[in-house]
Amino acid sequence: MDIATMKPGPAPREAAPWAATEAGAGTTAQRKAKNRGKRRGIDLKGLFASFDKIPDAGASYTIELCATLPVKGNPAASMNFSGGMKAGHCFIRIEKTNERDSVFEAFGFYPAGRLSPRDPLKAYPSCIRNNRRTVAHASLKTSMSATEFENVRGMALENAQSDYRLADFNCADFAVGIFTLVENIDPVPYPVTWCGIPIGYNRLPSRRQLVIKNTPHGLFQAIGRREGIIRMAARSSASPAPQIA
Repeated sequence: MDIATMKPGPAPREAAPWAATEAGAGTTAQRKAKNRGKRRGIDLKGLFASFDKIPDAGASYTIELCATLPVKGNPAASMNFSGGMKAGHCFIRIEKTNERDSVFEAFGFYPAGRLSPRDPLKAYPSCIRNNRRTVAHASLKTSMSATEFENVRGMALENAQSDYRLADFNCADFAVGIFTLVENIDPVPYPVTWCGIPIGYNRLPSRRQLVIKNTPHGLFQAIGRREGIIRMAARSSASPAPQIA
C-alpha cells in the first residue's frame, strides 16, 4: 500500500528490506534480499574513478597480476577440499602515482553466489569484489602507460558484465585478459576429469574431459617460471604509498 494512502499518524520508521521480524529471524524474502546485497560486490566504475583524483600529467601507472594458491604453502595442490571446494584466486592490483600522492586498488572477478555441485560448469551471475587485503602468493608487476591504463579500465568494465563460467571465464581468465593488454603471460592449463551426478535407477556417473586454460594454480606456476623463483611468502595487498582521502 502506498504510504500516501495511510491514515494520518506518526510516520513509520522505514526498515531495511532484510530487517528481521524477530530477534535473529526474518522472512525468506528478507533473507534473500540481504544475501543479494552481499553478493552484488563493489562498483568497479566507482573504483576506477578513484584514480581520477590524481592528475594525469606527470603520473605513472603499474599493474600487477596476482595469484593466491588453494592451499597455502603447497604449490603442488591445485584444489583445496577442506570445508568445500576451493581453487584459489586471481586478481589485479593497479597503482597510479605522482610526486605527491598515490591511489592503489585491487579487485577480482567472482561468481555472485555458490556454484551448484550438480552443474558447476554452467554460466552464473558474476560480481567484482575488493581484493586490497587479499594475500598473493605470487605476482607479476609491470609499468604501463596512460593509454594502456585506459585500455585496462575499458576491458575491466566490459568484462565485469560477463557471466562467471568456471571452465572458460573464471577469475583467472578475467585477470589474465586484463594484464595481457600490457604484458603477455601464458598460465599452465589444468586438465580436469569431471564426473556428473547420476540421475535415475542403476545409472553410472557421466565422465567429461576438459582443460581449463586459466586457473590460479596454473598462473602461480607460470609466474614462478617467469620470475625464476616461486615466491611462497604471502604478501598483503596493502600499499605502502600514501593514499588520497
